[in-house]
Amino acid sequence: MYPPGHVATAWLAADAARLGARGAGLAIVGALLPDLIDKPLLLLGLVPGTRSLGHSIAVWAVVVLLCRWARGLWPLALGGVSHLVADFLDDVFAGVFSSGTLMTGWWLWPVASSNLQIGWSTPPLPCAACWHGLEGVLVVLAVSAGVRRISGGEAHRTEPPPPS
Repeated sequence: MYPPGHVATAWLAADAARLGARGAGLAIVGALLPDLIDKPLLLLGLVPGTRSLGHSIAVWAVVVLLCRWARGLWPLALGGVSHLVADFLDDVFAGVFSSGTLMTGWWLWPVASSNLQIGWSTPPLPCAACWHGLEGVLVVLAVSAGVRRISGGEAHRTEPPPPS
C-alpha cells in the first residue's frame, strides 16, 4: 500500500476510535512508522526486504504494550497496527487479483523470511488494479470523515477506551 492509503487507514481508525486531533496525528505517525523504519534499513543493506523489522508482529506487540502503558500514546500503536493490517490485505488482494502468490512472511520476521511465499494452484483473477482502486476508496472515506469532523461532527475522546 502507498503512503496515502496508510494515512487514510489510520485516519479512519482514529475516527472510529473517536480520537481528537492529537490522537489522530499520532495514529498517522504510527501508520507511517513501519515504512520509515524498513526503507532506510533496506537501503543500508541491514534487512532483507521492504517489510521486515518495522513490519514485524513481534516488534509491534512490544510497541502496543509500551504505548498502552505510556498514557496518551496508544493512538501511535493503533496507527502502526492499521499499517500492518493494510499491508497484509494488500498482499492478499494482490495475490488473489494478480500474482497467485501471497508474500506474508514479513509478519513473522525475523523468525520467518520476509520473502516467504504462500501460493495456490488456481489462476489469479484478471484485475491487477482492483486493490489500488480500493485504496482510493479508503482515501475518499478518510476525507469524508475529516469533512464530517470539521463541520461539527461528534465529540472525540482523548483517552483510550475502557478495557473490556
